[in-house]
Amino acid sequence: MTTTSAVRLIVIILTLYVACKIAVLWRGPRPTGGSLCVYLLWPGMDTRPFLRRSPHRGWPWLGRGLIGLGLGVAGTVALRWAAPHLGRYAVGWLGVARSSSPPSIWGSPTC
Repeated sequence: MTTTSAVRLIVIILTLYVACKIAVLWRGPRPTGGSLCVYLLWPGMDTRPFLRRSPHRGWPWLGRGLIGLGLGVAGTVALRWAAPHLGRYAVGWLGVARSSSPPSIWGSPTC
């Protein structure tokens, strides 16, 4: 079985991620139950927010998260539309340059 470099890269990243999570759980205080499950899915390494219940009722963080997500999606879409009018390096710095990459969900490369 041959693996591509992308598959190897993903395996290395996931291995390092899991190793870091295990090291943090081994050395520090451990969340339990549902908090542990959420911590393992969370990209961060700090366990302290998962050790105690929040005194706040409701989900005010959800609104902020959805606003951030919406702004990110809107920025990506706006950049996709603007990409043909920008220079190659500007598009690269803004995060969507695909000069020699395989086709993506956005269609054919514009640069």
